[in-house]
Amino acid sequence: MERWASSAAFRKKVRFLMICVAGQGLAATYSKEYRLKNVLNGYIERENDMPRFGQLGCQGFVVFDQAGNMTLPATSPFLDIEERAFGDVEFQLNTLLSGKDVGLLEPGRRVQLTRLVKAKQLNGKAGTVLEFDSKDRRYRVQIDGYQKSHGIQHVNIIPLRQSSQVSKKRKATGCGPGGCSMPKPSQCSMDDGKCSSSGGCSKTEASSRTITCPSVGVKAMDDEHEECFSALKQLQGSRKLDALEKAKETIAAHFAHEEKLFKETGFDDGGKFSKTKSHCQDHRKILAEIDAEMNRCSNSGGSTVSEDFISSLAFRLSDHTKQYDTQYSSHMQKHFKQ
Repeated sequence: MERWASSAAFRKKVRFLMICVAGQGLAATYSKEYRLKNVLNGYIERENDMPRFGQLGCQGFVVFDQAGNMTLPATSPFLDIEERAFGDVEFQLNTLLSGKDVGLLEPGRRVQLTRLVKAKQLNGKAGTVLEFDSKDRRYRVQIDGYQKSHGIQHVNIIPLRQSSQVSKKRKATGCGPGGCSMPKPSQCSMDDGKCSSSGGCSKTEASSRTITCPSVGVKAMDDEHEECFSALKQLQGSRKLDALEKAKETIAAHFAHEEKLFKETGFDDGGKFSKTKSHCQDHRKILAEIDAEMNRCSNSGGSTVSEDFISSLAFRLSDHTKQYDTQYSSHMQKHFKQ
C-alpha cells in the first residue's frame, strides 16, 4: 500500500487507508515495520465499531469512490491468486480514475474472470478481450472454450500480464492480518535451527536479509519451531527428496498442533473477524508450496531439491512466525499460566 500511496500514479488521486482490527499495538507495529508515511494508518478500539463487511487485508481491499460509495466490497485475495491480486487492485483503481466509459484494456489482452455471481461457473476462467462497449460499459471477452463472447464488467476482470511482462515470481511473501509484504528471499545460511529472540540464522556477507526465528514465549511452540528449522537444516545439507518429505511432516505436525491450540485456548472465536483465518490459510499455502516442489522433483526424474526453494521455504517459515505466530503469544502465555 505504501508503494501505491507514494507512486506518481496514485499519490494525489487515491487515499490509502489501513485499519487494524486487532488494536493499537498491531497498528503501531505495522506502521514501523512497513515504514508507513503516505498510508493513513488507524485502528478500531471497540467491537461495536467493527466494519460489517468482515476482515480483509490479504483477503483483498475494499474500494470506495470519491463520494464514499463502496464500488467494490473486496478485490481479489492475495492468498488465492498471489501477484495477480496487485494487478487487480491497480486495474480497478485506474478504471475509477479514468471513468467507467473508458476501456483501459486493449483488444487481445488476456484476462481472468472473477467475482461473478450469476455465472459462478465462469469464475477463474481465462479469456481474451475483443473490445470495450462504452454503451453498456462492458468488455466483450472471448472466454477460452466458449464459442460466444460475453459482456463482462470491469469489476469481474483481472488483467493477466503479457508473456513479455511476466517477472520472476516472488519466492517469499509475508501476509499478516492487516496486509501483505513482498520482501526478497534471503540468501543467508541457517545455523542449527535454534529459536531465540535474536533469530535462528546467521547472516552471511552475501545475504540481503537475515532469516530469524523469533521466540513466541510459548515453550511448546518454540520447541516445534526449533524442530522445523532443524529439519530444514538437514534438508539444506542433503537436498534430497526424502529430507523434504520429512521436513513437510514436521512442519505439518506443527501447524496441526498450533491450530488445535487455537481452539482449545479460545484464540479463534470463529467469527467474521477470526484471528486465525488468514493464519490457517497461510499454513495451507506453505504446505502447497512444498507439495509443488516435491512434484517438480518427482516429475523431473531426479530427487535434488532446489537450493532457492530451501532458502525461500526457510524465509517463509520465519516470516510466518513473525507475522502470525507472535500475535497469539500473549494470549497463550496467559492461558498456560492459569
